[in-house]
Amino acid sequence: MSDKVKKYVPLNASTPSQTAWALDALIAANDKLTPEIEKGAEALLRTLERRNWTYYYPTGAMLPGSVYTHYPSYNYIWPLLTLSAMVKKYGS
Repeated sequence: MSDKVKKYVPLNASTPSQTAWALDALIAANDKLTPEIEKGAEALLRTLERRNWTYYYPTGAMLPGSVYTHYPSYNYIWPLLTLSAMVKKYGS
């Protein structure tokens, strides 16, 4: 959802933290490892290898419509937490 245009605006890509958040939700909702979770983990690892705009895209809104921030640590913290939750829940 864009806070500037007040409607959904697709980016057609995902940041590492956004991918981690989505994967974390799948892990929380499923008692067993699914193909979607496996594909999500692979996609998350691929996003971490890239250094394109998705890596630097701001995921924090400080003053919506005018000030946004990029938290560099988000690209490490959220994927690590999500992958560790996956290993803890489903094994290695």
